[in-house]
Amino acid sequence: MKRGFTLIEVLLALTITALIISFIYSSFWVTVKSYNTLTEKEGLYRSARVIMDKIGTQLQSAYLDYIPPEKRKEILPATFFIGIDDTINGLPSDKVIFSSLSGGYRVVYGEGVKPWGSSVELSYFVDIDMDNPDLLDLFCRQDTTLDRDPLSGGITYPMMFEVKGLNFRYYDKFSHQWYDNWDTRENGSYYLPHLVEISLYLPEPGAEDSEPVLFKEVVEIPYSIDSLFKPGKK
Repeated sequence: MKRGFTLIEVLLALTITALIISFIYSSFWVTVKSYNTLTEKEGLYRSARVIMDKIGTQLQSAYLDYIPPEKRKEILPATFFIGIDDTINGLPSDKVIFSSLSGGYRVVYGEGVKPWGSSVELSYFVDIDMDNPDLLDLFCRQDTTLDRDPLSGGITYPMMFEVKGLNFRYYDKFSHQWYDNWDTRENGSYYLPHLVEISLYLPEPGAEDSEPVLFKEVVEIPYSIDSLFKPGKK
């Protein structure tokens, strides 16, 4: 006569089966979560690289009109390069404003708007994210009219949401030093930095309390010409 399973044996078998299923389920969701995090990270990093390339390319097109030294006190240049070092809530929040050869018009010292090559005034900066005040959003401002006010006008649009900082540094080929600020409106400073270091900080996907991921690039400005802007000739 065959003996059947006791209640204890059935309960034990069900318990073991439930544990195995629970383990498989947990492993499955850990794998899915890891895959989603990696996919999110890949997309975020790809976007960061595209943005860094865009900023770098436009910085490489930065330029200044050459104005004879004796005229610079009489004429306020319509082309600028301004780098402002700043922080928001302890996060690096720099701003750069510059004239670039990438499309637009210019105002020629009060003579009205005239087409001139492909000039445009550009700004890159960050501001507090509306949904998460602990993070920042990256913006670009584009003004197709080069006028005497480099800090306003044009159209502003977002480039990336929820970043952890934006930082610029500027290399002066004459002093051989890096600076956190740059302003061609100051006396004796009407020339471009030779190099610009761009640092973009992003949150680590899936790890809120971790250190931010840093994307860094150094670009050279070809229009930073020694022969035109040597100290003593400014």
